[in-house]
Amino acid sequence: MSSDSHLAEAIAKAQRYFSELPAPPNEANTCSWVIHPLLLAAGYEHHEIHGEVGGASGKIPDFTLLPKTNWTWFVEAKAWDVKLDNWHVDQALFYAHANGKRWVVLTNGKEWRLFDDSIAGMSEDRLVASSYLQNTDEMAAFLGAVSKSSMLEQRIEVYATSKRVRKALLKALSEPSSGVIASIVKTLSKELNAPNITAQMVVNSIPSSSMKTTDDACPKTGVEDKASESLTKDDPMQPSQYLKYWADFRTFLLQKDCPVKPGKAGDQSWLDFSQYGNGVGLVAVGGWRDSYLSIQLYIRDDPNKIKFDYFLEHRGSIDAAITGLIWDRKAGCKASSIDLRLSGTDLKNESQRAAQHQWMFDSIVRFHTVFSPLVKKLV
Repeated sequence: MSSDSHLAEAIAKAQRYFSELPAPPNEANTCSWVIHPLLLAAGYEHHEIHGEVGGASGKIPDFTLLPKTNWTWFVEAKAWDVKLDNWHVDQALFYAHANGKRWVVLTNGKEWRLFDDSIAGMSEDRLVASSYLQNTDEMAAFLGAVSKSSMLEQRIEVYATSKRVRKALLKALSEPSSGVIASIVKTLSKELNAPNITAQMVVNSIPSSSMKTTDDACPKTGVEDKASESLTKDDPMQPSQYLKYWADFRTFLLQKDCPVKPGKAGDQSWLDFSQYGNGVGLVAVGGWRDSYLSIQLYIRDDPNKIKFDYFLEHRGSIDAAITGLIWDRKAGCKASSIDLRLSGTDLKNESQRAAQHQWMFDSIVRFHTVFSPLVKKLV
């Protein structure tokens, strides 16, 4: 059997957990039922996949592949039903950096994200590619890129670079002020002898279908999967629209002198903020399909719910200060959250944009006022 056929067969088997078979109930089963078999299909032998190999940094990724070689890389695993956040990979990236290694994959079995530690910046800046298990062709390409042969022959660099180029190009093509659009305007104006061509005219002329990245498309599973809400085939929001929405909101926050620094705007359904520390931070979420906005206090790496229970001890005063909070313990997951939602929003309706931005800003200020002092006391 060829390597391509082997990958296709392994992907097909893993896809059965969406419908035919019970979904993995926890992280351990996700690793053994889905992640480990797919890594084997990518050409690795059992002895080339080590679980939690010790190291100098003290915080160990779930899998170390090709350990003690020049091609060592890491996998940080989460449970099947955990919504991935880029900060989930922070510790693994730190570990890779401390050990002089470059590549880290974050996955819950359904979604796979590839990070490059050689890129400067925050974790979202180091994200170079992502793929979803139900996108068979793209998943095969992703696994092929992190396969043993690809790592040994350094073909992964070509894959990662091509993904970064496409992402940068899509962003440039969505922004009238970009140098790429300026070059197109100049070229078309000359070729068509039409000096009235504008940057906005060029942006509006680019087909929306060409603005969607195939490896970022999260397929519909038949059952609504909020953990994979960031991009779906039936989602009316295009990546460029996500990017513009959060970029506009980020500009709004900076003009308002927001007490919490917003992260870099991306083409997904959330915007991260600078973390408080202790694995606690704020996130703004746009529920495009369900028409809601949410400000969340997101608590990560807390499998025993010690941090969540700490806030729960103060629930009386917290609920008194911020009414309508949703306390989500996320049983069986390492993460948990405390959410405030605004329902009935249409994030594509620009006439609502100012009110939406103001609501999120006011909510962030309230969250910061209430939770910041508590986080400082969290040991």
